[in-house]
Amino acid sequence: MVYGLIHTAVIFAVLLLFFPGLDLSKANVATIAVFMALGSFSFVGIGILAAILPLLYVERGAQMTFVIQSSLLLVSGVYYPIDILPGWMQVLSHLSPATYVLDAVRAGLTNGVGVADLGRDIWPLLILGAFFIPFGLWAFGRAEHYAKRTGKLKRVG
Repeated sequence: MVYGLIHTAVIFAVLLLFFPGLDLSKANVATIAVFMALGSFSFVGIGILAAILPLLYVERGAQMTFVIQSSLLLVSGVYYPIDILPGWMQVLSHLSPATYVLDAVRAGLTNGVGVADLGRDIWPLLILGAFFIPFGLWAFGRAEHYAKRTGKLKRVG
C-alpha cells in the first residue's frame, strides 16, 4: 500500500511538471490522502484475489490480472462518467472501490470538498474493504490448497 501511495504521489508530481498552469489552489489534500488510504484497503483485497490467477496459471496468470485491472478501469469512471454506461455496467461500477475513490479525489482536488462532505463515498469503501480483504484471504487460501494438492506449485520452483 505504501508503495502504491508513493507511486501515486510521484505521478502527481510529474503531472504538475507537465501542466504548470494547472490551478490546484482549491485542492483539499486531506480529502485526497484519506480517500487514497481508504481505497487502498479494498484494492489490497482485490489484489489478493487477482494473485490467485498467477498461482493457478503460471504461464498466463499475470496477463490475466490485467483483465481484472482493465475491467475495474472500464466500470469505474476513469475514462468517462459512469452515467453513460449501460445499466448492468452501472451496477458493477457501484461494486468497484475505484468508483468511490475517483469521485472523492476529483471532488477534493477540483472543488476542495472536505472528507465530512463525502460520507456517501466513505461507507461503500469501508464496506468493500471489510469484504474484499477477508474474502481475498479465504479465496487465496483455498486456491493455494488446491495448487498444493494438484502439484501446480511444483512447476514454479
